[in-house]
Amino acid sequence: MTVVSPPRLLTVPEAAEQLRLSERQVYRLIGDGELRVVDVSRPGSRRSKTRVRSDDLTDYINAKTSDEVSPAVRFGIRGAAPEGQVA
Repeated sequence: MTVVSPPRLLTVPEAAEQLRLSERQVYRLIGDGELRVVDVSRPGSRRSKTRVRSDDLTDYINAKTSDEVSPAVRFGIRGAAPEGQVA
């Protein structure tokens, strides 16, 4: 028998820290449907306890990851291209 542990649940501040975003930006991603959440509050509770599953956070990051190299990475300094090249 294989025991599968449930994914780790992150608070919005923890998810924001992982993404290096503000909590407000994470709530915006949630509201726009880009980041899935779990409400772990008790039935009938007036207060939501929003959590982000760690695997949903990973899925979001993977979906946003590009195979293209950004100019900032390619040229090393915030998109500044070496002389004679366009960023």
